[in-house]
Amino acid sequence: MEDDFEASFSCDEDVLLETVAEKVEVLRDLAKYFCKSMKGAEKFKLLQSGKPVGCILDVVVRWNSSCYMLERLLLLQPAIQSFLAYCKSPGGKIEFQDFKKKTPKTEDWYILEALLTLLKPFKVATTLLSGEKYCTLALLFPVLRLIKKNVGMMNIFDEVEQKYAEGIDMDENWVL
Repeated sequence: MEDDFEASFSCDEDVLLETVAEKVEVLRDLAKYFCKSMKGAEKFKLLQSGKPVGCILDVVVRWNSSCYMLERLLLLQPAIQSFLAYCKSPGGKIEFQDFKKKTPKTEDWYILEALLTLLKPFKVATTLLSGEKYCTLALLFPVLRLIKKNVGMMNIFDEVEQKYAEGIDMDENWVL
């Protein structure tokens, strides 16, 4: 009986992880497009309010690079949505015929923010433990306690849930 429970939990966990990975891949593809397409990058910069910034791509060998990429995409969410809306307009369809990327849904942005909430303690930890001008060994146990405390909080996703409460029609799998 216990083995059945563990098997069903790990299966659900695998499906959940695969789904989150797919959502991140959709956003990574957009970041790649804005980094590689000159025409797309120019239009994207025009749609940004304030000083335009570019997307950040993650790098496999850099620990926090995925977190940085996702943070930047979240910051650029209004401009990304404006760009995607423009691409669906008659003029945009002509100008960006080559644009064949998936459009992130509200659910994807929700998952992105929840993922960033979860990754934040790890980002802080890797930054602290990567120091070169101070002793990092003494920080190890306090940092591990910080991670355990933050990740184990029951209300870790409350702020994200409140922000998206009305905008998402999600099944019970996405209620955090």
